[in-house]
Amino acid sequence: MSTVVDLATLRPVIGAEPTPAELLADARSEAAQIVAAARAEAARLLADAAAGVEQARAAETAAEGRRAQHERRALRVKEVADAEASGAVDLVNSARTQAAELLDQAHALAGRRRTDAETAYAKALELAEEVRSLARDRADALLRAANEKVALADAAVKAAEADIDVTRRRATIELDEELTARRRAAETQAEEARRAADQARGELQAELTAMSEQFDREQQDQRGQEAAELAARREAAEKDAAAVKAAAVKAAAEIRQNAEKESARLIADAQRKQLAAAGLLEQAEDREQRAAWWRGGTDRAWKAAPWVALAAAIGLAASGEYELARMVGIHEAVAPLLPVSIDIYAITAFRARKDVRPALSIMAATNLAYHLAERSGVGDPGGDHRAILFLTAFVVLVFVAIVWRVHSLLGDHEHQPVKDAPPPGKGQSQGRRQGQPQGRRKDSPKDTAKDRSKDRGSPSLAHLSDDELLDRLAALDALPSVRSTASLFGISKDRATNLLHAAKNPQQLTPTGRTPR
Repeated sequence: MSTVVDLATLRPVIGAEPTPAELLADARSEAAQIVAAARAEAARLLADAAAGVEQARAAETAAEGRRAQHERRALRVKEVADAEASGAVDLVNSARTQAAELLDQAHALAGRRRTDAETAYAKALELAEEVRSLARDRADALLRAANEKVALADAAVKAAEADIDVTRRRATIELDEELTARRRAAETQAEEARRAADQARGELQAELTAMSEQFDREQQDQRGQEAAELAARREAAEKDAAAVKAAAVKAAAEIRQNAEKESARLIADAQRKQLAAAGLLEQAEDREQRAAWWRGGTDRAWKAAPWVALAAAIGLAASGEYELARMVGIHEAVAPLLPVSIDIYAITAFRARKDVRPALSIMAATNLAYHLAERSGVGDPGGDHRAILFLTAFVVLVFVAIVWRVHSLLGDHEHQPVKDAPPPGKGQSQGRRQGQPQGRRKDSPKDTAKDRSKDRGSPSLAHLSDDELLDRLAALDALPSVRSTASLFGISKDRATNLLHAAKNPQQLTPTGRTPR
């Protein structure tokens, strides 16, 4: 009986002290915690630096708001100056309107005076000229006053624009200076934070290096001690394993020998039973072949029955076709050719599986035409002569159509490729090998019974080599027949014949030990 050694049971014997791998894993875990703490501190310093940058950005935003407020104030001053200039333009327009009204009044007054008297015309002209000059002077004075106000307004606008420009420049300079100062302060804070982080990183790196060196020294000492202990324990375990292995090999050899003996005995029993079963199978095949012969006769009778029915139907149809030919005046010696042509066309269509409907239609039409004409008295001496003419034309068209369709069927049959022909030499080789005529079909009842008996036999051993099959034949008490060998090993009869010939004549084996094929 073999002994199985479980490695899990050897651990308490070896010792429960931590291994070098476990110590190394613990040291790596502590180092990972230290590195994580250093990274957290560096992240905090970077967050403080980012907060300083955000404060600088907020100050820059406030300065931008103040500059926008100064710009809005300058725009309001410019709008006031534009409003004053617009008032001066309105004043000039009002003066021009008053001057226009005065001119209109003067023209009206001159017109009225001109109609009063010729004597007063000169005085009116002088008065009108005086009024015109006064109005022109007044208008010029108003225009000059308006121009002066416009000039004053332009000067005020220019002064306001200059003040706005100076204010904008001053605000821009102040904002730039404030932004520059805040940016420098933020950069200084970021640089200080970066230096602090670098310093902390350097200190952590140095600490980690010192710890790693110390751990390596301790690990080296521990590894030396454990290596000596492991060597002693390994030597003891190897001795135990060698003893267990020797016992297992001895037990396995005994079990293998017993199994081989039992397997040989079972194989011999199975082969004897298979030979007996093969003999019984041959008897059953003979009985099945005789029963298949009787079944074949019945099958042939039933297969012939449809052809008998077809011949009877064609005979009945031929009688009507013959009488139709006689009815339209065809000579009685030639009249049988009409049913012959129609029936041959129908049989050709059946065999070709083509034009079946036209053939049956012509056969039905000719019989219907005759029987209807005969029942209606068309063929009688006093019958309808026009109906006879139509029937004559119908008969002529029938045999002309038959000639056309039979010619088409024969042309299609000549050009149709042969599909079910066996490969060249295959049927002949099987006929010569099995002693059968070349025309014998492969799916005869006898072959079908053989195939079924082969399927019911033992599992196929055709994948084995000829040498292995010869060894199995040599283990038998006596050599079986060819059929029993083929059924026993699941091989062909040719190969079974070659194997039996090689078993009976060992001196004729090929140099490679294979039987000739």
